Parts: sequence; C-alpha cells; structure tokens
Amino acid sequence: MKKQSKPRRQILILGVLVLLCFLWIDVTYLFIPRLSILQEKTALVSQRAAYLAELQKNYRNYSAIKAQAVSFKAEVAKLDQDIPKIVDKPQIMLTVYNLAKSNGIKPISLKFEPLKEQGSYSSMTMTFFCSGPTENMLTLVEQFQKGKIYLFALNSININQGNQQATASMSITAYFYK
Repeated sequence: MKKQSKPRRQILILGVLVLLCFLWIDVTYLFIPRLSILQEKTALVSQRAAYLAELQKNYRNYSAIKAQAVSFKAEVAKLDQDIPKIVDKPQIMLTVYNLAKSNGIKPISLKFEPLKEQGSYSSMTMTFFCSGPTENMLTLVEQFQKGKIYLFALNSININQGNQQATASMSITAYFYK
C-alpha cells in the first residue's frame, strides 16, 4: 500500500505545482496589469466625482447669479425711468428754483458747468446760491437727493449763518443718459 501512496503524493505535488504555476501566471499576466487599470479607473472616477461636485456647486452659483441679474435688470429699468435722456438746462433751472421756493428758500443764482461725458451717461455740475432758514436748506438737500424729475447728487454745501437768514452755496451734479 505504501507503493501506491508515493505516486499519489507525486501526482498531488505535481498538481499543486501546476496549480501554483497557473496561479503565478494569472497573478503576473492577468491580475497585476488589471490592477493598474483598476487603479487608473478608480482615480478617474474620483476625479469625475469631484468635477461633478464642482459643477453642481457652480450650478447653484449660476442660479444665484441669474437671480441677481434679474434684480439688476429691474434696477436698470427703474433708473431708465428716473434718469432723463436729454439735458434741458431751462427745465433743470425751473426744477431747482421751484424746489427752493416750495421750501421757503430764496434762490439767488444757478451757475452751470460744462457737460461731462462719462461712458454711457453724462453729468453736469451746477453751483446753486440761495438764502433762507437753515432747516429749509437741509430739507431742500434731501429733496434734491430724492428727485422725481432729475437725479441730483450733492457734492458739497457751504452754509453761512447770518443774523436772520443763512446763505448757502451748494455744488450739485445732475446725471443724464446719452
């Protein structure tokens, strides 16, 4: 019986050796090359996932930017209505004088400076001299900045207090679309 077990053992060892050879060939020629391919694909998938996350974040930003653009368009439409498109010096003079008179201020003079071109709009600075109560002058300044016909910006104001009335020199700028 011992004689039969030796060939069996040899066959068993030979089978294990053949199996180990096949395993070594499989690992060397099939698994290791596929492992590098799997690692490359895994890196590519993680890179794509990061890119997708960035795109989704940018889409949220894009939606916010779209909403902001809509609000800016509404502001531009409002400014289009508020800012006149032509420079009408007599009308500006009437507006300033009427605002002053309605606040109990006596207009003295209004001096226009040359029109300045600034991109898509123009501006014109004016110097307005007037006299009256100080509180009324401050009310006038507030009405200039909330103008209904013209958009005025107050550059400077110099108020000299007298014995009964104050005199003021105001530098204001009116803005117009071209």
